[in-house]
Amino acid sequence: MENNLQQMRWGKKYSLREFSRICGVSASQLSKLERGETGDLYYHTACKIAKALDKNLEDIFPY
Repeated sequence: MENNLQQMRWGKKYSLREFSRICGVSASQLSKLERGETGDLYYHTACKIAKALDKNLEDIFPY
């Protein structure tokens, strides 16, 4: 899944572990998302990530 997650996380100066704690998504899952290694993402998980970054879903996960 193509996304802008890593760039947006870096823009907020969050480490992967710190961002994991903030958004409530495992560091492992976040890392896989950033590398595009997973296509499966529940809507509520995407919403947690977007809320933690103060962004719209479309900004992070463009289609």
